Amino acid sequence: MPVPFPTYLPFIRRPRGRRRSLQVSLLLWFLGISLVPVGLVSWFGYRQVAVERRLDTRGRLETVGELNRMAVQAFCDGALDDIALQARLGATRTLLGALAGSLAMSGQDPDAWLGGESYRLTVNRFGHDADLYRDWSPWRDVLLLDTRGRILFTCLRGPDQGLDVFGPRLAGSLLADGCRQALVASGPVCTGLGPYPPSGDEPAGFLIQTVKDAEGRPAGLIAVRYSAGTLGSVLQGAGQLGDEGRLFLVDAGFRILDGPGATLDAVKDRPGLWLLDGQEGKVLQAVHKPVTWGGQTFGVIAALPAESAEAGLATLRVTMILALLGISVLVAGGALLLSRRIVLPIARLGHVMQMVAEGSDIRDYQSSGHNEVGDLEDQFLSMLSRLDEAREASEREYRLQRAQFELNERMREHPGVEDLARAILEHVGRYYEAQVGVMYLMRPRPVLERVAHFGLGEDDLPPQQIHLGEGFLGLAAERGRIEILGDLPAGHLPLRTGLGISSPATVIIAPFVIEGKTRALLEIGTAALLTDADLQFLERSASSVAAALDMARSRERVNRLLAETKRQAWILSNQQKQLQETNEKLERSGQYKDEFLANMSHELRTPLNSMILMSQILAENSAGTLGPDEVESARIIQHAGQDLLKIINDILDLSMVEAGKLIVRTRRTDLGTLLDHMEGLFAPTALKQGLDYRVLVGPDVPEAIETDEDRLGQVLKNLLNNAFKFTSRGTVVLRARRPSRHEMDGLGRENPDQWLALSVSDTGDGMTSEQMSRVFEAFSQGDGSSGRRHGGTGLGLSICRELVRLLGGTITVDSLEGKGSTFTVFLPLAAARDSVPEAVPAPRPAVREVEVPDDWIAPVKPRQAAAAARLQPDPVWDGWRGRRVLVGDGDMRAVFTLNEALAGQGAEVAIGRTWDQCLEHVASGGEPDLVVLGSALGGDGTATAASRWLRESGCAAPVILLADSEPVGMIDPGAAGVLTRPPAAGRLHLLGQEILGRECVPC
Repeated sequence: MPVPFPTYLPFIRRPRGRRRSLQVSLLLWFLGISLVPVGLVSWFGYRQVAVERRLDTRGRLETVGELNRMAVQAFCDGALDDIALQARLGATRTLLGALAGSLAMSGQDPDAWLGGESYRLTVNRFGHDADLYRDWSPWRDVLLLDTRGRILFTCLRGPDQGLDVFGPRLAGSLLADGCRQALVASGPVCTGLGPYPPSGDEPAGFLIQTVKDAEGRPAGLIAVRYSAGTLGSVLQGAGQLGDEGRLFLVDAGFRILDGPGATLDAVKDRPGLWLLDGQEGKVLQAVHKPVTWGGQTFGVIAALPAESAEAGLATLRVTMILALLGISVLVAGGALLLSRRIVLPIARLGHVMQMVAEGSDIRDYQSSGHNEVGDLEDQFLSMLSRLDEAREASEREYRLQRAQFELNERMREHPGVEDLARAILEHVGRYYEAQVGVMYLMRPRPVLERVAHFGLGEDDLPPQQIHLGEGFLGLAAERGRIEILGDLPAGHLPLRTGLGISSPATVIIAPFVIEGKTRALLEIGTAALLTDADLQFLERSASSVAAALDMARSRERVNRLLAETKRQAWILSNQQKQLQETNEKLERSGQYKDEFLANMSHELRTPLNSMILMSQILAENSAGTLGPDEVESARIIQHAGQDLLKIINDILDLSMVEAGKLIVRTRRTDLGTLLDHMEGLFAPTALKQGLDYRVLVGPDVPEAIETDEDRLGQVLKNLLNNAFKFTSRGTVVLRARRPSRHEMDGLGRENPDQWLALSVSDTGDGMTSEQMSRVFEAFSQGDGSSGRRHGGTGLGLSICRELVRLLGGTITVDSLEGKGSTFTVFLPLAAARDSVPEAVPAPRPAVREVEVPDDWIAPVKPRQAAAAARLQPDPVWDGWRGRRVLVGDGDMRAVFTLNEALAGQGAEVAIGRTWDQCLEHVASGGEPDLVVLGSALGGDGTATAASRWLRESGCAAPVILLADSEPVGMIDPGAAGVLTRPPAAGRLHLLGQEILGRECVPC
């Protein structure tokens, strides 16, 4: 419904406050406009005079203050030069030295010495110059002190003579602080003014300078005492300030030191000038000038009573006030006459406005005249007419906005596209009071499809679909422009009622367009006559309707996609459940594999170790009860068992690598030691097979690298073992060198200086290209005949590849069938990197003959004697006889082997199968010479078994650990040595010789 026009009625009906006369207001305005400028000019003139007077006063104060500051500063600077000169005078040094020497020679304390004859004679002889210096200077006193702070001399011979400034009485005084500073300073030190206890806490200051001897070392101190009067006497007087001028000397805290007149109660900082409250109750204008003296800051204040500085300003102020009052009287009379000529016509206009408010007819109203008030009356009447027009426009705008708001609310209530189209048609038809209407939606083909209608019978319905450009509706949809049709012929669109049939007066066709594309089209017919101005509602709502239809389509599409997504999520959930079940099966399979490997490690290796151990004992034939064929059979059993044990160990190693359970411990590895070990390890094999075995080291190979020495040694052992296995004649070479840039580029690596190449070359059988492509695969052995001729399982190179990958390196192979092979391990000098490429065959599978340059390090000479010695039977030790050895282990096969080896050499062997049995043997039989202790017997493994034995048994005998495998990293610090299962008699004899200090001899 229309609302009242809200623009002017609230202002008319608003209650007014107390009535104010316009005439009085005009009178006051005239007075204000006339008198304010005059008053401001007078005020600023007065202010200017006051400022100039203040500037003049400030200038005089600045001049007087600066002159006195310069005088005080000159005095202070001269005093610094004067005391520095006095400290350098020979008389001062002589007096100070004589006093110090007299005190030292007297052997008395300072108080007794000061009252003695020695002091008096010294002062009478050498103190005359100091007394003259004091008499001719402004100082109250002159003091001489030694470097320990004792006052040896004062010109006044006062009570401070003989005091220790660093002592309890003067320790916190300004003199003590100044002496400390002067002893380390290069120039004079000024203390400022403060209480001085020896003179009754009279304010005193000191100027102190170090006195140095002929060699430039501190011999003592000279200090001059001054008072506030000393500095005040330098002031030259007020000068230009007249009789009322004041001068004050203040310290850094603005405490007055000296000056004529009053003592200041307060100091208040003001821009330019300071205001001081004096004791006479007068306010002083002052300036402050700082003076610096030996690290202390003083100030000179020049002051003048404010009353004297502002003399004459009061008279000027009274004169200006009287002149302003006279001008006010004249202006008030003129303003009264002028206001009457303005107020009376305005009062008449107000009467007319009151008539309008009461509803009186003012069309016959005549303006008061051809002047500004008459023009105001005409403008008032014109304003009333325009207000009526604005009210009507506001009502139309309100109706439009209300209809748009209701349409938006209706569109939010219907999420479906067709329901939304039906709601839009109903709302637009109701707004235009339409009797018939139809709604079309744009389909993808593109075609307009009828989805809603009202007011039409079955026979009157338009076509279900309309193509773009087809008929007037299709053309309007294609153009995207609202059309209005009037003057329709009879029967164009029948409006059926119960009483008859009529035709609409106006038809509106409105396409709803967004981003240049028609989304829907609406057609309504109404009996009302409409104009283009009535289409504003559709024009404003077209874009929002199109957007709402797009959003509804998007919601339907999203709902369809959501349903499809839910269906796919359900399928995916089922697949995930299946994958989870599969993963659980795989985890159980991996668990079964781990359990199988653990069982195989224990169930196979344990009887194998026993078989190897027993066959070794039979092969040794210590009792001589076996024939040669039986001994040979025992050796065959031993070698077969060792081969089978190696296969099992290889399989376990490969499984640990693939499972990621193999630990790499990187540490500094000495290459020389490692290569020497490899040479000594395989030299007997080379000698036995008649091969030339060499170890070559390049000139630029570093002494050490960061890697796992055990794993690298395992790789080199495997490569060398293969080289000797497949080489029947010729040479086997182990070479350490730096890789070339070409090699590193082929591997996709950079910085060849950061890498090391270790290669094993042989002149054996070699390989074909096809064999090289699978040489690193598990259980691969060339053409299959290699395993039959040389033995093995084909796991060694697979293990080598995985170990090199764990070390951060790469392994390659060069080979030519019938010429030999070269395996090269590339390792980083630093720790292994995370990403490591797989081992690949080298790009050129051929053997190259390399001439060793002269500057390469010469290989170690073949150790023929050592090799021959290694081919001899295991060494034994003749020092076991009479030795008491305790063997503790739960594995009776190992105990049997150790007992045979030790008892056969005359040792007394005690056996304990448990930890407690071993402790009982020590407690009852005494301490043995050596203990062989099973690692598992201690309950915590090799890391603590030996240490626990030494701690609990109290036995100091050396301990040899019997471990299941070679220990990795640090062994138990309590162990003297380590034996691995199955225990070898030769290794036991070597450890016995090393630990018990005898030599080994061959059998």
